[in-house]
Amino acid sequence: FKETREELINRLLNPELSLEETSRLLGVCPATVRRYTNRGWLAHHRTQGGQRRFWLSDVVKFVEEHGRFPEE
Repeated sequence: FKETREELINRLLNPELSLEETSRLLGVCPATVRRYTNRGWLAHHRTQGGQRRFWLSDVVKFVEEHGRFPEE
C-alpha cells in the first residue's frame, strides 16, 4: 500500500479542500475566504504552486470560533 492505515483514515476524515470548496462550504465567495486567511482567522497552507489549501478540521474550527460570517 502507498499509504498507512492512519494516513488513509486522516485523508478520509480530514480531507484537503481547495479555495473554491472551502468558499462553497462557508457560503461565501473565494475573495472572502482569502480575506479570512489574510487576517489569520482561517488556517491554511499552500501548494508548491502557491495555491491555498485547507483541512476540513480547520474549516470546522473556524466556524466554531467565528461563525460562518464573522464580519457581520
